[in-house]
Amino acid sequence: MIARFHRTVACWAAVLASCLAAGSARSDPPQGDPAPAVAQPARPPATQPNRVLPELPPDPAVVKLLDSLGDNTAALLPGQARLVGEFNELARRHNLHTRGPHGRDFTIKMAWAPQRGRAFFCGANHGVPHKLNDVWEYDLAAHAWVLLWPPDFNARPGQFGYDVKNVVLKDGFLMTRQGAPVCLSHTWWGLTWEPNLRAMLWMGRGGKPETYGLSGPVNPGCWLYAFFPEQRKWEFIKCPSMTPFGVPGGTMEYVPEWGGAFWYANRGNMQMWLLDPAARTWKDLAPQADNGEAPIIESVMAYDPADRLLVAQSTERTERGTGKVVSPRRTFHFDLASRTWKKTVQGGEGGPDAPRGHDANSPLFYDPVGKACLLFEGPTRTLWSYDVKGARWARLAPQGDPVPTPEQAGRYTAYFDPLRNVLVLCFGRTVWVYRHTSVASGARTSRPIESNAPPAGGGK
Repeated sequence: MIARFHRTVACWAAVLASCLAAGSARSDPPQGDPAPAVAQPARPPATQPNRVLPELPPDPAVVKLLDSLGDNTAALLPGQARLVGEFNELARRHNLHTRGPHGRDFTIKMAWAPQRGRAFFCGANHGVPHKLNDVWEYDLAAHAWVLLWPPDFNARPGQFGYDVKNVVLKDGFLMTRQGAPVCLSHTWWGLTWEPNLRAMLWMGRGGKPETYGLSGPVNPGCWLYAFFPEQRKWEFIKCPSMTPFGVPGGTMEYVPEWGGAFWYANRGNMQMWLLDPAARTWKDLAPQADNGEAPIIESVMAYDPADRLLVAQSTERTERGTGKVVSPRRTFHFDLASRTWKKTVQGGEGGPDAPRGHDANSPLFYDPVGKACLLFEGPTRTLWSYDVKGARWARLAPQGDPVPTPEQAGRYTAYFDPLRNVLVLCFGRTVWVYRHTSVASGARTSRPIESNAPPAGGGK
């Protein structure tokens, strides 16, 4: 059974490699006394390019579970995820050495890195209980979190006193003396893996030197952070050309056909830019909007390589004080060729059933086997699938283990693991997985498995 799992992994690795070649509230979990993690050194020498380190052996119990998981079935992984890494004093102060990372305010997206077979996570809270610059990656088969960058700065308001001595202004960017970001924000949906750079990209936000007792000119363009896991180092991408404005609530995704990652934001002035990873320049894609409608800020987005389009889901916006809906739930497609957004679904009263889509609680990912988008609607604990060709949403009724509640396991982070063909929700060290369609079933059909149950929470 384990051998069959490894053959499946090898097959998916080949598929992913060909795709790359073609494109050249409180975030801590409930209080308790969790089992201590085994902290092992994780920082490898910087002289081993293209190596995925530390090497982590697969967990046989996890491999067996993943290998036997059926269609429309969910499961909790056995035991708690291991925590591997160098946990410094700041990490231990916030119990990262026992609890691992949990979802943070507007920071739940994990970035899948096909060249590493793991998913990255970083990003900050509003400030409670911390605002750290730590970087992690999760290995599903090994059931392990690796702390790649122990936090060396806490940007929590009112706590600059003990960290400010570690801040410098270099080449127009504020950073720690070790080169890590200090102007820490949420990631929203602006976190992705750039395979050409072999780096994780995070669209950050700038700051003021005087906040840290410094002076000097700062970078006038966007503050794009890159983390290189093989060298365990941060880099600030300084683009010489016109750059996008890193407004809150934006999206960053890599598109193989474009050979780079794009940045999208729409806070009343829609913008979409493509990063040339070699030249370190941005190109304005000048997106169009059919009937003037396009995804708004804090939407979630996924790339569908089969249909060569982006799928975005926006939640409703209500008028403060009255609760009147001023912007309904909407689904959009973005055609790569015409660079145009088109609304495909509008939910709400009198409209078709559709979920929320929000970067704080309702993540969206593309399932290449089921040829559908999967969305977990956090506020109602409901799982949805989206038929891209049919432009139709359907609630799912998974068999197996239910999704843990925040009271049980805290807040979650999320990604889709194409090597193992599962949606993954990580509640810190507690991990839940869902398989929509198996490889064998995917060859026959990609029809969504619908639920006849009424929507949780009234579908509001």
